[in-house]
Amino acid sequence: MIEQSPDTRNHPARGVVSSLLTPVSVKLEKLGITPNEVTIFGGISGVSLRIFSAIVHLNPELHQFVPGWALAVGMGSSDCLDMLDGNLARYFDKIGKKRNKSLGPKVDVTTDRISASASYLCKAFVARQRQDLYGEAVAVGCSIFHNLPSVGRALAEQRGKVVKEGAIGSYPTRAGLDIISSSFQNDALFAGLLIQPTLDSATLAISIATAAERFRIAMDPKVPAVLPVEVRSQAADRLSLLLGITAVSVLTAGSYWLASHPPVS
Repeated sequence: MIEQSPDTRNHPARGVVSSLLTPVSVKLEKLGITPNEVTIFGGISGVSLRIFSAIVHLNPELHQFVPGWALAVGMGSSDCLDMLDGNLARYFDKIGKKRNKSLGPKVDVTTDRISASASYLCKAFVARQRQDLYGEAVAVGCSIFHNLPSVGRALAEQRGKVVKEGAIGSYPTRAGLDIISSSFQNDALFAGLLIQPTLDSATLAISIATAAERFRIAMDPKVPAVLPVEVRSQAADRLSLLLGITAVSVLTAGSYWLASHPPVS
């Protein structure tokens, strides 16, 4: 079969938002800021804001000065840098400016996953302090399973299969749910249901369902392999990195759980 370039694999909404960021990319390039610097700054700010959110929710006297909407705006702005770094990288390519093309995707994947894992473990700690075992457990589960959709996609693309991103299972959707649940952890939706365990339960279910579908596509012999060799090679590198990050996530989550819930002798 002749290899061909696939249609865009990301959800169309990503392209729309990314195009709006192009003027920002133009200004950043003129300032000498690189895509990797944007990625690293976004990762550091994302982790810092998640930790700050946990501190706010553990201290009611502080929470009255830092409302949930302010936390959501901060985290949303930080996560927008995840799209800005890609837009800036494409702008660099368009104008022929040199950049480290092999390092960029690795830095991006690593910072995204560290930020997400930190977010869920911070929420698990807050849930533990309010004695919400279910909220704690589902947050710890998310800290592991949020990696699996990306693993499934990388595996499929390594095998040449196209995985188009649906609206529900997309990374922006899961990140959006995480931002809301992180910003309003101790608030209730209705009938006493807290936002954090409710939205994290939805995220966990979406992550598992999305991963299962992507693994199915990866292993289905009826799905044609159409991706070019270069894309397959990039996916293979990304898969190795994601598997390592997932292993670290499992160890971190397990260590947290054992420390918080030591076995009864």
